[in-house]
Amino acid sequence: MENMVHTLDVQDLMEGSEDAAPLTGDIHRLGEVGRGAGDPAGIAIYTDDAGVEQRIITLAGVSEVLVESAVGNRRLAVGVCPTHVVVNHAADEAFVINSLDDSVSVVDLSNLEVTHTISLGRRPPSTPAERGELLFRDASLSL
Repeated sequence: MENMVHTLDVQDLMEGSEDAAPLTGDIHRLGEVGRGAGDPAGIAIYTDDAGVEQRIITLAGVSEVLVESAVGNRRLAVGVCPTHVVVNHAADEAFVINSLDDSVSVVDLSNLEVTHTISLGRRPPSTPAERGELLFRDASLSL
C-alpha cells in the first residue's frame, strides 16, 4: 500500500458529469522504500514570492511534515501526530497542529525549518486509551 496525493483541477470537478470518466491531474507519491509517509492527514498550499507552489502535508504516523515543490521535497520532524496545517502567507510560516502532544510547530517556509514549538499547556498523565491511540497511529510499528 502506498500513500499519495492526487491533485485535481477544480474546474474539472465542477464541470463533471455523472459518467465515471477518469479525472486528470498529477499523482504525488509521499513516501519511498525504507521511509514511508504514514497517515497523511492535513494539507495546505502555499505560493512563495517567487511564484513557487509548495504543498505542506502533515504525516501523522511519522510525526513529520512534507514540503513538496518543483524545486525539491523536504521532510521536517515536528511534534507527535501532526494532523492539521495552516499557512500565514504574510510571514511565510506554517503552523502545524500536533494532536497527541498538545503543541503547535512553527515552520519557516522560506528556509524550510521548524523554528520553534509552542506548548499548549501541561498535559495530565496519559490514559490507557490515549497510550493505545499513540501506538495505533505510530506508522514506524507497521510492517
